[in-house]
Amino acid sequence: MIAESFPTWRIGWKKPDRRPNYQWLKENWILPPSYAQPGPFDISTSRHLIRPFEAVQADHIREATCCGAIQTGKTLWIEGSAVWATCMSPGPIMWTLQTDDDAREHCEQRFMQAYRSVPQIKAMLPEDRHKKQTAAVYFGPFFLEVNGANLNNLQRVSVRWKFNSEVWLWKQGLLSHGRGRVSAFEKAGNSKILNESQGGTAGDDFHEAWDAGDQNVWSIRCFGCKELTPLVFATRMAADPEKQAGVVWNPDAKRTDGTWNVGRAVETCRWVRPQCGHEHENSAKTRALWNETGDYIRQRFDNAPDKASFRWEALVARDMGALVSQFLEARKAQKIGMPQQMMDFTRQRRALPWVEEDLSEKILLKGAGYLLHGMDPKAKIENEAQRFMTIDRQRDHFWCVVRAWRNDGSSRKLFFSRVNTADQLEEIRILFNVEPQLTFEDSGYFPEGAYTDCARFGWTALKGSGDNFFAVVKNKGTKAETKLKRLWSDATKVQHNGVILPLFHWASDPIKDVLHNLRAGRGVKWETPDDVTPDYTSQIDGEKKRSFVNKKTGRPEFRWQKTRANHALDLEAMQVCVAMMLAILTAPAPKEPETVTNKPE
Repeated sequence: MIAESFPTWRIGWKKPDRRPNYQWLKENWILPPSYAQPGPFDISTSRHLIRPFEAVQADHIREATCCGAIQTGKTLWIEGSAVWATCMSPGPIMWTLQTDDDAREHCEQRFMQAYRSVPQIKAMLPEDRHKKQTAAVYFGPFFLEVNGANLNNLQRVSVRWKFNSEVWLWKQGLLSHGRGRVSAFEKAGNSKILNESQGGTAGDDFHEAWDAGDQNVWSIRCFGCKELTPLVFATRMAADPEKQAGVVWNPDAKRTDGTWNVGRAVETCRWVRPQCGHEHENSAKTRALWNETGDYIRQRFDNAPDKASFRWEALVARDMGALVSQFLEARKAQKIGMPQQMMDFTRQRRALPWVEEDLSEKILLKGAGYLLHGMDPKAKIENEAQRFMTIDRQRDHFWCVVRAWRNDGSSRKLFFSRVNTADQLEEIRILFNVEPQLTFEDSGYFPEGAYTDCARFGWTALKGSGDNFFAVVKNKGTKAETKLKRLWSDATKVQHNGVILPLFHWASDPIKDVLHNLRAGRGVKWETPDDVTPDYTSQIDGEKKRSFVNKKTGRPEFRWQKTRANHALDLEAMQVCVAMMLAILTAPAPKEPETVTNKPE
C-alpha cells in the first residue's frame, strides 16, 4: 500500500538493473520529433558516446568531461544521463546551461517532452502542477532542476548529479561553484559531475577540467594496417613532418596565385593515416565503418582515477568535403586579418581550445623596394584609390603618417615624422595632396587641441576605444532598417568654438589585430620603404599583447598594452580603421565571446 502511494519509493527498493545505461535507454526512451533522430534511443550510429555513458555508470568516476564537435551528441549524453539517473539511480539533479533563458527554452522546445514521456518518469510525476514547472520537476524525495550558470543558481542546493553544458561560455570560476553543489554526496561516495562543451579557450575552466581527466581521443581503425589512430582533421606524417596527414586534397586544387579552388579540394579530399599513409575515401561507408570499429585511445595515465575525459572531432559524423570547404574559407579570412572563422572551426569542428596567437612577436620590417628620399609626394602609386593622413597629437608636438591605399586593400607608406605645429601638418597635407576630410587627428590625449585643429583645417577627429565593437543602426526609421555591429561608430557631433565637428570612435584592440596580421604578411601587401627611420621602427612595436581577466565575464582576454612610445603603431592602426570605414579593407566580424549562445544539440 505504501509503495503504491509513493511510486518513487519503488525505485529505491527495486533490484538493481546492471545493464549498460545506453541499452536501458534504448528500451525505455523514445525521442520525440523535436530531436534530429526521433524514435527509440539508439547509440549504434554514435558509438563515440558509449564510453562517456559508461563513465556515467562507473562507480569509481566522480567527474566526466566531454569535449566534442557541435551536433555530435554531447547534449544527448547529458539528457540520456538525466533520464537514466532519474529512473535507475535517483537523487537530486541539477543541469546548468549558459543562462536561465537558455535553460527554459531548451526545456520547452525539446527536453521536458522527451523526459516526462518516459513511462517510469511519467508514473512518478507529481499531481501538483506547481511541482511540474517549465524547467524543473519536484518528485518528493528528489528533484530535477534545469537552470543557468550564475552564482544564485550554483550556491543554493546540494545535489547528487551535477550536469554542466557548454561550459566554455560560462563565466570563469562558476564551474568550481558547480562542483561545490555535490560536496555532501561526494563524501558519501555517490556524486557525479558531467561536463560537456565544444572547444573554448586554452587555459579556461572547461579545458582545465578536460586536461585533468585521462584524455581519451576518439580513434578509428585504419583500413590498411588495422591499427587505431586518433581521428583528427589535421596532423603530419610520422616519417615526414613536412607532409600533411589527416584530411588532405590534391595539390592541383591550389591556383597559381596561391588561392584554393575549393570545389577541387572538396572533390579530391580523403583522410590519410599519419603512420602508414593509407588513404580513406570521403564517403558515408567510410564513416559507418569508422563508427563500427572505432574506439578511444587514452593519452594520459597519471591523472586522478576518479576523473575521465573524452574528445572527438566532427569527422565522426560530418562529410569531409563540408569540413574542407569551411576550413579553406576560414583560412582565407584569417590571412586578411579576420581570425573569427578559424576560431569557430577550431572550437566547433575540431573540439580544440583556441590558442591566442602570440601577437607580441617581433615582426621585422622589410622594405618593399622603394625609397621615401627623392619621391614625388604628389605622384600616385599604381592603382591608388585613396590616401589618408593620420595625426597623433601630443601636448606640444605631433606625429603623422601619410599612406596611399589601393583598391585591393594593399597600401604603401609615403611619410612619417614628428611635426612641431598644426600649420606644418597642414602644409604636409597639401604637399601630399590629401583631402582635408581624409586627414584624421586623434583626440584622445588632448581633445580641445584636436577639435581646434579639425575646426580650423576641416580635418576629422578620431578617438580610440577599449570596446570590441559598436552597435549601429542603418536606414533608421525605414523598412530597410538594420542593426549591426562594427569596429567603428557612427559620427558623433561635437560642437567646438561654434563649429559642429564629426567624431568617430574606433575599437583599438581588434583593429590593431588586423594591423598586426597585415604587418606579418597574413593579408594584402602592407608596404614600408627601405629607408624607414629608427623612430618608426621602434614605435611600430611600442605595444605588446598581454593576457588579463575580464572583470565582467571572468574570462581570459588579450589586450594590447603600451610598453614604450607607440605613435607609429597608433597612426598605422588609424589608417587601417579609415580604410575599413571606406570599404577599402574588409572589416572582420567583431569579437564578443561573452554574448555568444550555443543552442544544445
